[in-house]
Amino acid sequence: MKVTDVWFITRENGTEYSKTIFDNEYTATLEKNATSFEFFTPNGRWCRSDAICDKAIKAINNYYNQAENV
Repeated sequence: MKVTDVWFITRENGTEYSKTIFDNEYTATLEKNATSFEFFTPNGRWCRSDAICDKAIKAINNYYNQAENV
């Protein structure tokens, strides 16, 4: 699992969140000032698999570690 894109989105009401997209079409969202991600399947349903969530967190960590070293 790898991060393919990260979007930083501002809603019309001014709230902000980030959306992380993975190579297997899963996504993760993180509301501004939140402490945990929400993971979604390619169908847009909440992901309840601990294994997928763990892989996604590792992919996010790798993505930001590589971004720091550029």
